[in-house]
Amino acid sequence: MDLNINDALDRVIANPYASHCWIALRRAVGAEWTAQARDDVVQRLAEAVRQPGLPQFYKAMVLDVLTGDPQWLCEAAATLAVMQPQDADRMAVFFNAAWQRSLLHAVNRTDFTARLGTLGLPRLASHIDAAVSAQPPAPQPEPAPKDPARPIRRVAVLAAQLLDPGHPPTRMALDMVEVLTALGYETHLFSANDAQAPDSEHLLGNGVTPTLVETELVGWLRTMPATTQVHSCNPAYSVRRRCHDVLAKLDEFNPDGLVFVGLYSPVVALARRRWPLLGMATSSIAPMVWSDVWLTAQAHLHGQYASTWGGSQPPQLAFYYPFRRYGDPARRAGRAGAGAGVGSRIRILTVGNVLTSRIGGEWAMRMVQLLLDYPQVHWHLLGGKGILPPVLASLPPERIQATPHVTDMTPHWNDCDVYINPPGMGGGLAVAEAMDAGLPVVTFSNTDGGDKVGADAVDSLDEYFALCVALVTDAPQRNMLGRRLAQRFDQDIDLARAAPHLRQAMELAVHRFHSRPD
Repeated sequence: MDLNINDALDRVIANPYASHCWIALRRAVGAEWTAQARDDVVQRLAEAVRQPGLPQFYKAMVLDVLTGDPQWLCEAAATLAVMQPQDADRMAVFFNAAWQRSLLHAVNRTDFTARLGTLGLPRLASHIDAAVSAQPPAPQPEPAPKDPARPIRRVAVLAAQLLDPGHPPTRMALDMVEVLTALGYETHLFSANDAQAPDSEHLLGNGVTPTLVETELVGWLRTMPATTQVHSCNPAYSVRRRCHDVLAKLDEFNPDGLVFVGLYSPVVALARRRWPLLGMATSSIAPMVWSDVWLTAQAHLHGQYASTWGGSQPPQLAFYYPFRRYGDPARRAGRAGAGAGVGSRIRILTVGNVLTSRIGGEWAMRMVQLLLDYPQVHWHLLGGKGILPPVLASLPPERIQATPHVTDMTPHWNDCDVYINPPGMGGGLAVAEAMDAGLPVVTFSNTDGGDKVGADAVDSLDEYFALCVALVTDAPQRNMLGRRLAQRFDQDIDLARAAPHLRQAMELAVHRFHSRPD
């Protein structure tokens, strides 16, 4: 084994409670990481690091990064759930990293939900709630008496995270504010940004160092009424302090209802006794918080009570609300006379910020074969840093290109014939924009993208590539599917139609709040 790795192992074994030693081990591995070195490190750590609590957590987190074996993330989650004292910052950062990993690797909604359950994230969320709620930094006012006759005039939107309008979960929260404002409600936007925490690389011990990002919404605010305010916490402070700061701001605003946008935030546990709560996850599942009503994009769930997360939350009432994106006339107008192929050339497009992670396996191999079988096809990958996934490196540059993230997608929608969404849960908002542009879309069912296209989603790889072949070889079929999906966007996805439905959902949440047993 490399001397640097051996030395880093010695330091970890001598001081397994020190995060900097574990980070040094992870960095020492570097280019020396071979299968034999991996096995040697795993065996030595298994024999020498047996202390419960933090050493076991750090060991699991480092081995998770170094081996890619999902068992280590599960072991880290189980260890964290019983560690004492419970650190809200550490739990919140782990929760965010774990659910994002699950989202990245899940093949569909069923798999995503199962992964979150296997990691014990619903139970961990309850531990974070307890840690944040314990010993508030200042006396908390009692909830105002319930008044069923009180009309809805002010609504607070609580986002799990606020970055900038180009960040899809942030965009969903901003769109929610815009729809509520169109209903005539005075609407303020709040976020504790509890997905981030200072010193997260030391909290997790794995040396992964995400940059703390503050909210940047100045440009968006200029488009909103002067009454609209944003209260977003600096992620450099503790999660507990930020959650209580947001609660204090909510008390000052004293809304008639609260809309939560995201998977989870401990602020909800602090706020739920005070205000009616309407929830909407940024993925097509129930949010992992207690809500009076949750907004689902799946029509068959409307009116049903379900407890997606087991005993951690009581059953929630689902309300069908498929609206997720505002239509942009420039997208569809720009495609008049465009996107019909240049000569025999067919241009397919895929958009995403983590395509290097999403593109792989059998699907990627079959995409390569599709391009080899049909020389007229050109594939454009757009998003992130514009890096071509390694599995596609063998394709000649005239057949494929990778472009970094851009703020104006309109020219790219116009210069496209078919939109393809890779396997997995993500990509739903890009699918919606492609539909708005009048493009035919290929995507899997039981996913965010599949919810958007409805019956036109496919169930298997064979169906997926059969549709790809049909669309790259048959212009009338491309046009027919593009028109059908554009109509579906106009009817079911365009937020311009959302206001009356959101009003109904908000009123239902208020009614259920006043019907809660005290």
